[in-house]
Amino acid sequence: MSASAGTWGRRIALGLIGLAFLAGLVIPMAFPEADAVSGSVASAEASGRRAAFLLLHELGLEPEIWRQAPLALPEGEHVLWMKRAPAQLLAEDEDEAEDEGEGEAEDEAENEVAQLDPDDPILSDPRHPWNYAWFVRSGGTLVLPGTVENQRWLDEDCGLELPLWSPCTWEGPRLTVELEFGDELELVIDPLPDTSSLSTEELRLQEEGWDDLVVDSTGAAFVSSRAVDAGRVVLLGADGFLRNDEIGQGDNGLFFVRQIESLARGGRTLFDEYALGRWLPPSRVALLFQPGAIEILAAALLTLLLFVMHHAWRREFPRDPDPALLNPRMRSLAQARWLERAGRHDLSGLALRLGVLRRLVRRWKLGRREGELQEDSTAEAQATIARELALRIGHEDQAQGFARLFSERQTTNRAELEELAQDLAKLEAEVERIDSRPC
Repeated sequence: MSASAGTWGRRIALGLIGLAFLAGLVIPMAFPEADAVSGSVASAEASGRRAAFLLLHELGLEPEIWRQAPLALPEGEHVLWMKRAPAQLLAEDEDEAEDEGEGEAEDEAENEVAQLDPDDPILSDPRHPWNYAWFVRSGGTLVLPGTVENQRWLDEDCGLELPLWSPCTWEGPRLTVELEFGDELELVIDPLPDTSSLSTEELRLQEEGWDDLVVDSTGAAFVSSRAVDAGRVVLLGADGFLRNDEIGQGDNGLFFVRQIESLARGGRTLFDEYALGRWLPPSRVALLFQPGAIEILAAALLTLLLFVMHHAWRREFPRDPDPALLNPRMRSLAQARWLERAGRHDLSGLALRLGVLRRLVRRWKLGRREGELQEDSTAEAQATIARELALRIGHEDQAQGFARLFSERQTTNRAELEELAQDLAKLEAEVERIDSRPC
């Protein structure tokens, strides 16, 4: 019973794992909540902008989805399209400022907005609206609908200090507009909500300074831009022409492409998904490859590689110092005494004959024979060389005596060894006498 129960338990566990796997595949496809955000370029719903995004891809304009915080926005002549201002995420910071009594410094802060510094501590928060201002001031183009809420966000939160802007008005779903170069297009688009939320005083304080890029048949602005340092802010009368269910109506698609081309300055074209709540913070691995971090990572890896190579490479290890060389005479004497204590007078005699014969061969320049006089040379080989030596010095009649001296003499005791030493000394003296005799 226990074995059967264990088998059924394993089957149930495998079944549960299989169901979890299938659920992980089916549920995301059945409930694509992340892509259903209104105004998202990843959404295929009627209110999404997926069709407009794919249209730019088909034309080779290379649009990009931006899902990081505004702090990471690139500097330069890039274009950022926004659906709306992001949600207020800095309430805690504002409460802290009020607690510290910083309310009286608001005027000073507004005066310092024009001199934003990327190293300013306030910009360390990646969500801060001033990062959008820095994007614009560093050369970027920010495009968004010109609603009252968006204009207040640009002025109060971002600190761009833009004059109020009022778009053209139209009643029906169709609007005829004229582009900068005189082309007329017909848009199928719903008008923006009424600007009645603006007070009478605010309406009176509207300033000039906007450059009209697109106007309606009456000359009222539908798209206008305002230069801010190296960049600019572009406001749209409405952006409903980007919806999936409207991009193909009238000249909406053509108008959108013309705006992309006219606003481009050679940089990237980004669509802000962060403002829609689709923030995707960079992973830890992505952070390692950010500019600055990648250089540090490369230096650390190179240092680690050099450390491993230094310690893994095979090298010599410390050894004991070589002993001091012994005096040759002392070494020979020690070896002779060792052989004497061992009773090996024959080996002493062999070494004695070999040493004398080597000196004689070297003295009479028999170099080819010197190489044959090794420690293992036989008595016959020594006798042959001794006979040749006798012929060389002109003692042909003593050739046999030379040969017997180096081959047949036995040294079994000390007396015989001493007698051999005396005979070899006489022979060496005789040869030296012959060598020194005048010719």
